[in-house]
Amino acid sequence: MVLPLTKRGKWAQKIDYSEAEQMLRAGATQQKVADKFGVSQAAVSNAIRRGVIKIDTNRADARAIPWSPIQAEHRDQYLVRMLRAAHRRQNLQPNAPVMEAQLDKFLEAVHRDGFVIDYRPDLDPERGFVRVPRREGIDEGLVRQPDAP
Repeated sequence: MVLPLTKRGKWAQKIDYSEAEQMLRAGATQQKVADKFGVSQAAVSNAIRRGVIKIDTNRADARAIPWSPIQAEHRDQYLVRMLRAAHRRQNLQPNAPVMEAQLDKFLEAVHRDGFVIDYRPDLDPERGFVRVPRREGIDEGLVRQPDAP
């Protein structure tokens, strides 16, 4: 199938958004969707972020980062990258080898120092994400439980 050229001379949209939504809802990874349409995983992720592919991304049990919204300047901070990498590992998805090494050191520090991550741009406007002491019996994972007393 030959795709028509747009006014700017670039190829027309390659992703069938409806089919991509169905694939993702059925459990396909973003990479599998990307491979099907001959685009990068980032293109699929960007389409989800822009809202043109609509999937349920707000399930608290399936999210690495439970806070929303996150300010743009905080989205690529070290602590949020570690939370995403830990989430991928927990769901048996691959991380880059360098990310796996960083994650191992991070998890070691979490256990050694007894902290969890909280998103508090009011406390640290530059980074947004902060380490806070783990509350025994309340903070079970890597993130601060927001509704706990």
